[in-house]
Amino acid sequence: MISTHAAAALPTTVRSAATLTDRGDHLLPTAAALRPLLPDGGLRRGTTVGVTGIGMTSLSFALMAEVTTTGGWCAAVGFDALGLLAAAEAGVALERLVLVCDPGAEWPTIVAALLDAFEIVLLRPSTRASGALQRRLAARLR
Repeated sequence: MISTHAAAALPTTVRSAATLTDRGDHLLPTAAALRPLLPDGGLRRGTTVGVTGIGMTSLSFALMAEVTTTGGWCAAVGFDALGLLAAAEAGVALERLVLVCDPGAEWPTIVAALLDAFEIVLLRPSTRASGALQRRLAARLR
């Protein structure tokens, strides 16, 4: 789990990209130290959040840790060197993390399928997503 001190060192450039759905007002389990960094104090189902800057991987692991240790599932797409030891040390239950290291040109199809089944989908696309593709993936969250 992440301490308040460690959370303060993580990027403050977490921004809500869009609240996309009425999938429920349910917030995913979020460590108390991270709640002040996130819109609405946590990750809301059907919401996309962009994370940039130094510490983005640590923040992602901290968010996934809380979800996986409470029985949820996470996926990481497009990361050929994610750092599973670091993920485990951050508290991620690796048995509840699915990796798609190199999805190739089919990444939008793969991500669309994962959005239906996973609480958190961490994405590093191999190509820039067009506006139409972004809208299609956003609609998938609804």
